[in-house]
Amino acid sequence: PDKLNPGDYDLWFGKKPRIYLQGQWKFKTIDGTLDKPNDTTGEKAGYAKPTFDDSQWGRQAVPGDWNAKKKKDFFGGVAWYRSKVRIPKQYQNNRILLHFDRINFESAVYVNGVKVGGHSNIMREVYSNDRRSGADDFTIDVTPQITFGAENTIAVKVHMDRENGPRVGRRPSAGIVWPTWIEIAPPIYSRRALITSDLKNGAIKVSAPIVNTFKEKRSVV
Repeated sequence: PDKLNPGDYDLWFGKKPRIYLQGQWKFKTIDGTLDKPNDTTGEKAGYAKPTFDDSQWGRQAVPGDWNAKKKKDFFGGVAWYRSKVRIPKQYQNNRILLHFDRINFESAVYVNGVKVGGHSNIMREVYSNDRRSGADDFTIDVTPQITFGAENTIAVKVHMDRENGPRVGRRPSAGIVWPTWIEIAPPIYSRRALITSDLKNGAIKVSAPIVNTFKEKRSVV
């Protein structure tokens, strides 16, 4: 993942301002939490706080499967990830969108110690090497929690049930298994577009939900 080329998996590479977060994240598992997705060990210890000392933690590749190097004794339960990213001041008038392509399975996301969202992977029974098969990506607008021109701490709590999750052969696939990045978006933006063809009239129709982060109505041309 440290040498992973975003151009190999992202069609928008070089076309949209993005900060890719692949690499070695700080990582810690919590034993005895297989059936305890709401375990609060990390919250009580301050794992999500920027000031927390994670120097004694291990490392885990992102994207990556935390069970990938194991042949047995696969870990299921709660694990925490931490990483730091600097957001340049030049983006302070934009929206900062934190995107995850897939996390297996339950997750809670924190930025600078503040919980900004969570996600439950609805495709938990599906697994494929095809990046979009079984995908359940999600994006969170984390702009209010960002400090521009400085390091920001991203922490992710993940719970994986090894008995019921998807498998690669006989191995349960767990963690932040697909790419993640930060997208820099203007104050008015669209996340997705639906394109349909009208063969009868020789035309196409484009439908795109627009997100307006201004407090007042704006026109889009």
